[in-house]
Amino acid sequence: MAFRILVLDDEPQICTLLQTLLEMHAYTVDTAHTIAEATAATEAVHYDLFILDQALPDGSGLDFAQRMHEVSGAGLIILTGRRDQVDRVVALEIAADDYITKPFDNRELVARVRSVLRRTVTGGRTAQPRLVHFDDMTLDTDARRLLDADGQEVILTAQEFDVLQVLVTHRNRVLEREAILKLAGLRKHAAQGRAVDGLVSRLRGKLALQPGGTVQIRTIHGRGYMLSV
Repeated sequence: MAFRILVLDDEPQICTLLQTLLEMHAYTVDTAHTIAEATAATEAVHYDLFILDQALPDGSGLDFAQRMHEVSGAGLIILTGRRDQVDRVVALEIAADDYITKPFDNRELVARVRSVLRRTVTGGRTAQPRLVHFDDMTLDTDARRLLDADGQEVILTAQEFDVLQVLVTHRNRVLEREAILKLAGLRKHAAQGRAVDGLVSRLRGKLALQPGGTVQIRTIHGRGYMLSV
């Protein structure tokens, strides 16, 4: 699975630039413009790295970074227009793994992202259990289990779990079949034709049996699938 990054900046053009740039390098990127949006995102998805501005409309990016440092094993990069050395020292002391000022060089930023991820994820920083909540269910990505509202396990095959994890972590976003296969690590099965269709069909059946049955994997004709919650 690709590393997942959240970009938190109140400038939409910065968010778009970073999302485009990092997705070109095979990262999965979400964006938020306020601390409230970012907090909501973290309640649903585990992130490997946060890239965030210091000054945000509803509070301090440093305060948010400190909270993330306390509860998550994710890396933190502060991205800001400020050049004050004191700000840099404070950011690094409280939580951040790196500090980048605007404007930035695209290649340097990607290199710093790789460096932080090597140190914080592949380098062995202890991460919290990756529990992803959607609707009344919980996806435990460490134990590779899906739990219903009563905490009972919904039995999935390995490939069904991989596809569901992709759909859940990209909820409310249309994904093409090829993208689902790639993100789920099933690219080698693409030659089998519409293999993903069979996996989605089985997932639909199992999710529909759960109490409430409100989770929907929608077919977007001519494009792919989207998990809608």
